[in-house]
Amino acid sequence: MSEHIVWLDDKNFAPGFYFLDETSRYVGPHKTHDEADANYQSYIKHDINGMTETFAMIKPDCASDPEKVGKIISIAIREGFMLMARKCTPGKQFFENIYVEHYGKPFFDEFISFMTSGPVVLMALSHDDSSVPAFTRWRNLMGATNPEKAVPGTIRHMFRTPSAPLHCNCVHGSSDADSARREVDIMFNCMALL
Repeated sequence: MSEHIVWLDDKNFAPGFYFLDETSRYVGPHKTHDEADANYQSYIKHDINGMTETFAMIKPDCASDPEKVGKIISIAIREGFMLMARKCTPGKQFFENIYVEHYGKPFFDEFISFMTSGPVVLMALSHDDSSVPAFTRWRNLMGATNPEKAVPGTIRHMFRTPSAPLHCNCVHGSSDADSARREVDIMFNCMALL
């Protein structure tokens, strides 16, 4: 077994194979050792400092409405993003991989149920201006996690549903460069299977 691949199965991690990134964080889970190793090889080829690509997703509360999807994609393009998008209904494992940092938290199961309740739109976003990382640009455009506290003009403010649960906030975006790289890889692996 490769020394950069480990099996984890405890209260802090979904069961599976993981590899350590350069900041000693576990990336995974992967179903097999070979899958973890392939993703590790892809991971080490990326240049973190030059990261201009990020992962974004339109969640089920907005993805089922073609008008909202069109408006969100138009906003991204207007803000200078180039994107590759696909509307689909990934399985539970996809969302557990994307949201692995929340595994074991009290809201996790309800949140995963919501994410699998309908289609989503997966997006790889890139921006040719690398002075601000793509993940930062997208998160600024999304707005605060709580749509009621989001700044007017942000996506979450524009498409908020009053009194909806907090996780019904329309869009997701990678939180940092490491998450962006990991989530983009998960997205492309998922799309290869669809």
